[in-house]
Amino acid sequence: MKNRIIAALAALAAGALLYLPAIAAAPQPRTASPTVVPAAVHRLAAAADAVTTSVLPDSASLEDLHQEIRRELDRLNGPGGIDLAWWQSHYNDIIGYVYSPGTPISYPIAYDGNNEYYLHHDLYGNYSEYGTIFLDARVPSDFSGQNNVLYGHHMADGSMFASISNYKQQWYYDAHPYYYVYTNNGNYRVDLFAGIIVPGEHEVFSTSLSTSQLQRFIGESTFYSGKGVPSGQIMTLCTCSYEAANYRYVVLGEMIPLADSTAEETTT
Repeated sequence: MKNRIIAALAALAAGALLYLPAIAAAPQPRTASPTVVPAAVHRLAAAADAVTTSVLPDSASLEDLHQEIRRELDRLNGPGGIDLAWWQSHYNDIIGYVYSPGTPISYPIAYDGNNEYYLHHDLYGNYSEYGTIFLDARVPSDFSGQNNVLYGHHMADGSMFASISNYKQQWYYDAHPYYYVYTNNGNYRVDLFAGIIVPGEHEVFSTSLSTSQLQRFIGESTFYSGKGVPSGQIMTLCTCSYEAANYRYVVLGEMIPLADSTAEETTT
């Protein structure tokens, strides 16, 4: 059995190397980062070590290992296929795209200079109860703020930002600990560190948050991330919550730049 698994690992290693050029050739905003190969090889090496120590279950399959490598590729570089330039060529107010794998969240981000218009308008300018995901008008449209707040309605059909309310449960954070944001100035993985229930007027919506504030939010979080106070930029997702009138649920995450994302976008 070990010999078969080792042979499968060897085949997978070759397949991983073949997979990388395919990423670069696919229509997506970035090419594959050179850091992917060491990460993939590291995973394969760990799997090989497991074989030699009889830790790997007999039921382990090539597909299981392939899926693990794909997850690692996505975690490091972000999933391909988000064409921000296409969205911006069709809609003037689009400044980014937010995508959370395995959840309903996959939306362009609008910016209008105020916090009212896209509450009740779609990208065509039509009235819509769904509105559009939008960035807080108080922060720069290039996402260079310290606390970049995105707003989205809590729709009954689960669309827009309704699904972030699931972070009130630990299992949902465990399944979805990060999401991605694509911008003109680079792309990010946003690693979540806190989720809190707050009144509609609350300090969490400030454009700049202190270390003590962030530490308090972590202590009040509905889920445990094991992360400390972030040192980088923050992205906050906000939607309605129904514990009391005019309440909100927000999840906060640190914006981690994806490897060479800005340089890669300029070459595609």
